[in-house]
Amino acid sequence: MSDYALTKTELDQLITIASDRYDSSISYYILRRLLAVVENTLEHHNRVFAIRVDLRFAQDSSPDAPDMPVCFQRTDERAITRFIESL
Repeated sequence: MSDYALTKTELDQLITIASDRYDSSISYYILRRLLAVVENTLEHHNRVFAIRVDLRFAQDSSPDAPDMPVCFQRTDERAITRFIESL
């Protein structure tokens, strides 16, 4: 077991705090897997920098004028692929 691993109580508290903060349920499995990646990385490296990016498309039109486009963006099915390839 990792020195960085959370106990079951700590993990439950984290899920409760996150669910309340984001007004949404948090997947226990996904959170556990994310924490496992962090724990494993910390076991092998003493300095770690992590960043989270939430990808969203810009608002296409104004709520006051839905027929007036604000921007013209490429929202096709390859949008995420193009983003990853541009990194």
